[in-house]
Amino acid sequence: GLVGSEMCIRDSRKIGLERDLRRAFLKRELEVHYQPQFEIASGEVAGAEALLRWNHPTEGPVSPGEFIPLAEESGLIVEIGAWVVERVCEDLREILDRRMHPGSVSVNVSARQLRDAGFHDTVMDPIRRFGIHPPYMQLEVTETAVAQNRDTAIALLDSLRREGVRVAIDDFGTGYSSLSYLQQMPLDVIKVDKSFVDEIGNGVTSDNICRTVIRMAQGMGKKSIAEGVETREQLDFLRENGCDQAQGWYFSKALSKEAFFEFVEQQDLHTQRRKALEIL
Repeated sequence: GLVGSEMCIRDSRKIGLERDLRRAFLKRELEVHYQPQFEIASGEVAGAEALLRWNHPTEGPVSPGEFIPLAEESGLIVEIGAWVVERVCEDLREILDRRMHPGSVSVNVSARQLRDAGFHDTVMDPIRRFGIHPPYMQLEVTETAVAQNRDTAIALLDSLRREGVRVAIDDFGTGYSSLSYLQQMPLDVIKVDKSFVDEIGNGVTSDNICRTVIRMAQGMGKKSIAEGVETREQLDFLRENGCDQAQGWYFSKALSKEAFFEFVEQQDLHTQRRKALEIL
């Protein structure tokens, strides 16, 4: 019947996309874009999240929401993930050599990578090779991914934090973790999930969730970053409630490497001008 044939179409698209993704990866058709993150108090660039972009030759842009799960299922995510870390280190080296201040760059890490004992070296090798100060690299993990493979994941993240790499936890409060679990997690930053930010201003309960995540981060001595900030109202709420940083379309979409470099350069000039005026 119809359901069967729809499933067939979906599966064949999936198989086709998976094959195309592998080819795109080998032919270097994937790109890393950067979404700037801002210090809420000062408005200065505080870092960026590295996001994968895939422009399919015939289908056009494929959403990461569709191709990342494919990469995870096929195991290709391990190679792609290693390539992203490499690319980010190379881009960081270039931006730092231009005497610009990008802040730390967040790289998303999947459950599959956190099961792989080689992951420590995958991160540290390019950091050492490009001579990057380790705190410039921030690994973004979901509590769900860590929970799937708790002991190995925590040991890996611990070993990387000892090297100076930073760890951010994403999707906090959307999974099943308890507070005691969070306190055992090796982390530096708690992200306020987009699904909570979207709800700001829609009532007491949703505002309280946001507020609670921010307070919890403060109580644990961690930084908080809100993602998916799209309105002035959301930003004001986050500022009033002491959230440290924010990213989202209100500030900037994800930018190509060149556009991101330009963006940071403009910000740096702006900051220098402001500081010069303060001295005067």
